[in-house]
Amino acid sequence: MRPDGGLLVGDNRAVRLPADRVAGKGLVQGEEVGALAFAADGSRLAAGDLTGRVALWDGELGDRTGILRNVFPAPPGARPEPEGVSALAVSPDGATLAVGGGAGTLQLWDIATQQPLGGPLTTPGEPVDTLAFGADSGTLYAGGA
Repeated sequence: MRPDGGLLVGDNRAVRLPADRVAGKGLVQGEEVGALAFAADGSRLAAGDLTGRVALWDGELGDRTGILRNVFPAPPGARPEPEGVSALAVSPDGATLAVGGGAGTLQLWDIATQQPLGGPLTTPGEPVDTLAFGADSGTLYAGGA
């Protein structure tokens, strides 16, 4: 749900509220959605899929503003099976996107440049189920089973 309550987004569907019609929307290029997150001000939406891509949208879902491909690159010599996106969070200042994966990877991205911020963060290795930034945008909370 967009923070202003005016847009509900689900598995490649969006509903403007109040409304009586659901509109299909290819948020992640036809792949299954793994996670969604609005910016705190509702100005953008991040949609992650099960192939490890993240699409960035404006808050009205009118324009896709970018695609983060291969958000979890496999180490050299590893099998090239993609890690699905399982959790997303946009920092309160709107500058950083946290992306959590189904195999336990956690990566920060600069939204403006659409580039990773360093390497993956250390996690226990379990799937990342939920992410949230602290109010100062400097603390990230990650949760799993």
